[in-house]
Amino acid sequence: MINYKPANPIFYGIPKIHKKEVPLRPIVSQINGPTYQINKYLHELLFVAETVIPYLFKDTNAFLNTTQKHKYVPHPTLLVTMDVVSLYTNIPHQEAIDYVTEQYQNTLKLWPKYNTTVKLILV
Repeated sequence: MINYKPANPIFYGIPKIHKKEVPLRPIVSQINGPTYQINKYLHELLFVAETVIPYLFKDTNAFLNTTQKHKYVPHPTLLVTMDVVSLYTNIPHQEAIDYVTEQYQNTLKLWPKYNTTVKLILV
């Protein structure tokens, strides 16, 4: 993690073609940026815990596959969606830290099943 020469992050925008006047969604690519190595480390630390979270949609394809399996639902069923605005900026920091720590501790026993280069941190 210390033998690393960071690059400047790249800032760009993706057009929101479904919105009026097509605004840009700002993206800051941190690949090889100053925090990239610590992000990779944290990702690996949380990988094992993430694998046991029930009903986690890893990506859009996982969501679409699940909805395809349950395409036909009984008549009184009501399907609901919502759009969350500024999700990550509204998550209380301490609550998120406590949850991630708890998930990590609860999955320590599963680590030997996974090929990871990160050494366990006993908390």
